[in-house]
Amino acid sequence: MSFTKARDKWIYSGDLGSLMALTGHGDALFLIGKDAEDEYKDGALTVCMGGQLIVQTFSSHSFPYDKMYPLWENYIYNALRTTFLEDENLE
Repeated sequence: MSFTKARDKWIYSGDLGSLMALTGHGDALFLIGKDAEDEYKDGALTVCMGGQLIVQTFSSHSFPYDKMYPLWENYIYNALRTTFLEDENLE
């Protein structure tokens, strides 16, 4: 997937979203960021809490449907997978 060609459709939008920085605490991991080489700052898509929480700070409407649809599927699949695998591990 490539997220380098955003389209800015929103009238009041001057950027692609808020950028995050890791604190060094917890298990957060950037999946998409401004700079692919920097894994500690300028993230726009993060997963944490053992895969149970996904934080997206960019607008889904900034990218074409054919780029976002697989990402949405991935969010749902992995959230469900994490939930059900955790439930199995508790038994």
